[in-house]
Amino acid sequence: MVFFPSGKYLVSDTIEAGADVEGERMAVIQQKTAEKDSFFHADTWRWHLSGLTFVAGRHHLDIGNNN
Repeated sequence: MVFFPSGKYLVSDTIEAGADVEGERMAVIQQKTAEKDSFFHADTWRWHLSGLTFVAGRHHLDIGNNN
């Protein structure tokens, strides 16, 4: 699991999430690059993401499933 404590995180590229992602209360992911997604996950079967607020970027989540 990837954990983001409360705070503002400025990212400039897509985060490839291979594990579950959880944010604490005021965890904000701000995508600096308008053409980039915030998170990417290719196979979302039983994948969990919670507790995050997203700002800017192309899409907040780019997810898929190999089935």
